[in-house]
Amino acid sequence: MAHALRKLVYLGSSASVSYVLYNKHKASIQGLRAFSPWGTSSRCNYSVGADQTGYNVALSSCTIGDSCVIHNGVCIGQDGFGFFVDENGNILKKPQLLNARIGNHVEIGANTCIDRGSWRDTVVGDHSKIDNLVQIGHNVVMGRSCMLCGQVGIAGSVTIGDYVTFGGRVAVRDHVSIVSKVRLAATSCVTKDIKEPGDYGGFPAVPVHEWRRQVATQLRTMQKNIGDYVTFGGRVAVRDHVSIVSKVRLAATSCVTKDIKEPGDYGSFPAVTVHEWRRQVATQLRTMQKKSHYDLYDDL
Repeated sequence: MAHALRKLVYLGSSASVSYVLYNKHKASIQGLRAFSPWGTSSRCNYSVGADQTGYNVALSSCTIGDSCVIHNGVCIGQDGFGFFVDENGNILKKPQLLNARIGNHVEIGANTCIDRGSWRDTVVGDHSKIDNLVQIGHNVVMGRSCMLCGQVGIAGSVTIGDYVTFGGRVAVRDHVSIVSKVRLAATSCVTKDIKEPGDYGGFPAVPVHEWRRQVATQLRTMQKNIGDYVTFGGRVAVRDHVSIVSKVRLAATSCVTKDIKEPGDYGSFPAVTVHEWRRQVATQLRTMQKKSHYDLYDDL
């Protein structure tokens, strides 16, 4: 039994981890002196070389290669997010019984989570570098020398080639494949397979030249729809596909719901000329003054 448990967590010869939390029912360490029982944390001085160490690292059902750096708060090998709905409409958990495998010379930033697999192992390739606050879902297979910047989210069963770079807050939907040598701009969202190497961006992610044309078209459209010398007060809202001529001033909290074709001052919701808006306000005040105290409460 002890031999079976020992296989669940393995650290390579130069892996560096400190203050690790281990579940005594799920984890053991091969070839190392340190072992912390469930519910406790202790300093584990078993790193080799000059690798940096982290605190409060949680490991289960995983293997970690040589010369890895695991920073504070990393969780590797926990259950993936997999559920199904039974015939009674109840949400039940799918078994997540496989492992997470971290290659050699991998660095994993603080508070990153890597889930273990359900139908295949979750894999992070050699020499990959992962920033803080990254989520890697179950069954993800990532090639060698990949770079993931902060707040990247990768859904389950994604396949990623070698030398792939994700900018900050990139999102990848489940069951998507990305070939090698792809770079994704920050905040991009991959919704379908990427089959050609190159640079991509946008939501949904498209080749970077197409994305730049989309952005330029949007900017030109905005410039055509809003004229020169237009002033917006605080919290002004403008609905889509509306045009505003030049030399218009909009009072704070106004809302533009249709085209403004004449220069001047505007206000209210929906935005009207400021003279009409003032007449509306004056009429409302007179109506309120005529009503009794109890009538006002009836209106509320």
